[in-house]
Amino acid sequence: MLTSLPALAVPPPTPTKTAPPALVNGLELSEPRSWLYLEEMVNSLLNTAQQLKTLFEQAKHASTYREAATNQAKIHADAERKEQSCVNCGREAMSECTGCHKVNYCSTFCQRKDWKDHQHICGQSAAVTVQADEVHVAESVMEKVTV
Repeated sequence: MLTSLPALAVPPPTPTKTAPPALVNGLELSEPRSWLYLEEMVNSLLNTAQQLKTLFEQAKHASTYREAATNQAKIHADAERKEQSCVNCGREAMSECTGCHKVNYCSTFCQRKDWKDHQHICGQSAAVTVQADEVHVAESVMEKVTV
């Protein structure tokens, strides 16, 4: 935050002596208060310049962090979109395998089409097989179910 410069707000004191002032490089030497005022003004300007430099550095770092966060969010969104795409055709998936919950599908058609490959890694591969519209349950699973 920038603050007001108190050295600039106070006007230089008016000279009370009427003696002719001595000049060095166009500046009066007769009034020591003028020199003090100029010194305070220079110090104030230097402090303000340092504050501006610090603010510029902070702004640069903030924009770098903002860009990194934006890139990270894009990467996360792309990964999430890939996770929610159909493994068979690549379209947006609306459902997942009910056996393992690891594979997404856009339709039952794609799920059935992928079953020959997926059944080997699915948690229910040995127990249930799907062919066309029929579901076949292995006899070993039937024995486990008590009615």
